[in-house]
Amino acid sequence: MKSAILFLFLAGFSIFFTADKFLAIHDFLRLAFAAGLAFAVAIIVKKEILPIKFVLGLIAVAAVAESLLGLGQFLKQSDLGLQFLGEPVLSSEISGVAKIVVDGAKIVRAYGTFTHPNILAAFLISGLISLYYFWLKTDANIRMNTNYTNKFIRIISMYLHIGIPIGIFIILSGLALTFSRMGWLIAALITLILLRKHWRKLLLVGAMAAVLVLIFNPYVFARARIYSEEPAVNLRWTYNKIGWEIIKQHPFLGIGIGNQVSYAISNGLYQKYGLEQEWQQQPVHNIYILIASEIGIIGLLVFGFFLLGLLIFNFQSRKGTPRSPRDFSGFSIFKTVLTSLLLFGMTDHFLWTQREGILMLWLATGILVGVSSAR
Repeated sequence: MKSAILFLFLAGFSIFFTADKFLAIHDFLRLAFAAGLAFAVAIIVKKEILPIKFVLGLIAVAAVAESLLGLGQFLKQSDLGLQFLGEPVLSSEISGVAKIVVDGAKIVRAYGTFTHPNILAAFLISGLISLYYFWLKTDANIRMNTNYTNKFIRIISMYLHIGIPIGIFIILSGLALTFSRMGWLIAALITLILLRKHWRKLLLVGAMAAVLVLIFNPYVFARARIYSEEPAVNLRWTYNKIGWEIIKQHPFLGIGIGNQVSYAISNGLYQKYGLEQEWQQQPVHNIYILIASEIGIIGLLVFGFFLLGLLIFNFQSRKGTPRSPRDFSGFSIFKTVLTSLLLFGMTDHFLWTQREGILMLWLATGILVGVSSAR
């Protein structure tokens, strides 16, 4: 946790030499709140006040609910009027709403209650991983509880064994309708990694994906085609170039947390690459380049060291050596959740700039710290 504290210090220190101090203070306080919440969650999980299975269950149930909401939005091609739950206002005619174009028609992507389909996709992957956890654990319970005295446990496990695949199909449906290509790729990789030793389950999930491709055929294939001139691809490369220019100009301490966009506008970096329209002037779509541009290379290295401590060094505890990678524990499952989020960070900025993304990232790290400390 020392590296996380140092990272927060560097983020706060950047306020003193940034141009827009109000914006920097706002973004720092948001980051500090998320980190503080992660620290509190780590303590709760470490002391086992909140069972890890309960947390995973909440994520899974919420992901199924979000998927159903996304399905409704896709079928209606607008919001469902659930703004009191945080649902955004959606329509194919509203500028700024994420859409795909199929045969000249604008198709609204699924949002759920999030501010962008990519953020929904990241959350649904966390829910998918949670259901994989219960799916594999349920199999283990059925094998272990074969005698009459554990008949009740066996019945419950068998019902879960049927219900969980249904939940997985619902989440895969919601994920498909976000039309997040990075989300599709990460979900495929995570599925192969977690289910590689369970080929029947892997084949079943593959069959589910095939069914969804058949159902949403024209939309999926239209979205799956990637070409370099496509705005979504071309703009990301351009944003990365802008980020690298800022890093070259301010390599060590950056230009201040939350100031990448305002700095690029005031210094004509967007205009330099022909991004004259307001909607084009977005943050760098790579959190690692973005962090380095705002807090500096030193801040990025500290952040990276903190993540390496979580994902590689495993925070080996006094209770013994790290568990085998084959042990499908709460520790390994949240390592997978955090890894999926960090992969998203390579092509998007929401883990650093959006409230939902920041909370997802830091809560995942907090839970992982708590689980690893309790081992």
